[in-house]
Amino acid sequence: VWNIVSATFADNVEVPAEAFVKNTRYEVQVAVPMAAVSGQVTVYDGNANEVQTLLMERLNLRQAVIERVSNEQPELGEEITLYGRDLDLIGCAHFPFVDSVQVTVNASGSELTCRVPATTVPGEVTFAQYSGKGVAVALSPLMVEVSDINPKEDLNAGDRVTISGTRLDKVRYILLPGDLALAADEYEGSATQITFTVPEGMGNGKVTLVQHENYRIETEKIAMHHEGAELPVWSGSFKISGWNGFTDLSWGGDGGVWETLKAGQTLSIYFTTNDDADYYQLRVAKGAGWSHHHFRHRIDSRKHRLERQLALRCLAGQPGTGMGRL
Repeated sequence: VWNIVSATFADNVEVPAEAFVKNTRYEVQVAVPMAAVSGQVTVYDGNANEVQTLLMERLNLRQAVIERVSNEQPELGEEITLYGRDLDLIGCAHFPFVDSVQVTVNASGSELTCRVPATTVPGEVTFAQYSGKGVAVALSPLMVEVSDINPKEDLNAGDRVTISGTRLDKVRYILLPGDLALAADEYEGSATQITFTVPEGMGNGKVTLVQHENYRIETEKIAMHHEGAELPVWSGSFKISGWNGFTDLSWGGDGGVWETLKAGQTLSIYFTTNDDADYYQLRVAKGAGWSHHHFRHRIDSRKHRLERQLALRCLAGQPGTGMGRL
């Protein structure tokens, strides 16, 4: 067998003669490469036709098996241990957003340790074998969570706002509506609360907490005080004709205006009418029928023929969350 030039394992993993463990006229020994997978093994004797000679129909190779993980909900930066068989075939780990994380395997291949990257997120982690095949494990690192922000409405510059949640001490900086940012030294915080002072120029919207470059979380919407000026909550148009029922409204897509209206506030709806119509009536309700309205005024063409604005004052027991109807 002295004229064998190379041996090729499944998945086209080639071992040249120079890398053979033993290569004599009567015996050749080849170490199975780490990148090989189960399958055929062929040899090549250097013939001009480059014909491979089948040496073995199927060589069954070990594959890494992960049986359990020491902690499926680790902190970022925490070291975790995987237990299983043939883990020495694993060369690295690929976390969400972070590839090629170093791993350490014990001599028996039964334990593998690695450190959870500081900039990953929950998801599937692939432990890559030298063969290129991966073994996937779902991990859920503990991330910053938000449970509440208070107060949410009628804010003025200088007011203090508190965000509640968990692991808030991991927040690196805060983004405020109005393209404003607060660095870590511009707010007070602990693991369960963050308090900041409303700056000049802050707008309406959600507050964003940034834990790292790949993870951020938003609060509920907050709103600044508007002295006398109207605050648009929805814009667009739709046609109402006939008496065929209600037209559903959901300003903001998630309840929108219904979540922020208070008793005593005025909701204005602007509309145009068909002057040829004999009669029309408009009113707004929250609920399944007209009996569920929570407003003091409605438009009736028999009394308000020339009006083009419906101004509705919210009563006590105001709409709250949900979909409105016109």
